[in-house]
Amino acid sequence: MSMWVADGKDHQDEKQLIKALRAGNRLAFREHYMRHHPRLTYYALKLAKSAYVAEEIIQEVFVKLWVHRESIDPQRPLEPYIYRMTRNHLFNYLKKAAHQKELKAALSSHMQLARNHTDEAIRDSELNKLLEQALQKLTAKKRAIYEMSRNEGKSLDEIAEQMNLSKKTVKNHLWEALVLIKKELQLTTDIAFPALILVLFG
Repeated sequence: MSMWVADGKDHQDEKQLIKALRAGNRLAFREHYMRHHPRLTYYALKLAKSAYVAEEIIQEVFVKLWVHRESIDPQRPLEPYIYRMTRNHLFNYLKKAAHQKELKAALSSHMQLARNHTDEAIRDSELNKLLEQALQKLTAKKRAIYEMSRNEGKSLDEIAEQMNLSKKTVKNHLWEALVLIKKELQLTTDIAFPALILVLFG
C-alpha cells in the first residue's frame, strides 16, 4: 500500500490525508491521486466508452481538486466527492460533444494515435525543461501564483495576502495557469496523464 510522509511520520488515516491536502501538501495530493486514479479512470471509461474522453475528464477532476482543495470537508470521505465531480464533468462533456462532429473526429484521431504510441515515458529533466518553457508563456502574475502554490505550498489565502489580491482572483489565476500549462505540455509532447500530474504537482 502506498503511503505519504509528512514530518517524518507515515499516515494512513484519510482525515489526516485530506487535511494535508487542504494545507497544500503535494505528497498528500499525489497519494490521493495514486489511491483514486485507477478506479476513477475505470468508472469514467465505462460511462464515456472512450479512453481519450475518460483521460480528459480525470485531468479536469484532479486539477480542480487541487485548486479547490481548501473547500474539501475533512470530515467526509473524499471518494464520493471526486466521483460526483467526475460524473458531472463527464455528462457536461458528452452533452457538448454530441453536438460537435469535429470533436468526435478529433477523438477518433487521437485514439488512433494513442494506439500507435509504444513509449510515453519522458525523462524528468526533459519534463522540467518543457514545464519551464510552458511557464515562460504565462503572465508574470500567473507564474508567481502557480509557483507559490506548487513550489512553496502556500494556500490561496496566503497568496492573496502576499499579492494583495482577493482569494477569488488568486483561485482564477491558478486555475487558468494550470489549464494553460496542461495545454502547452500536451501540444509539445505526447506526455501521458500520470506523468503530467507529476509535472504539475510533483
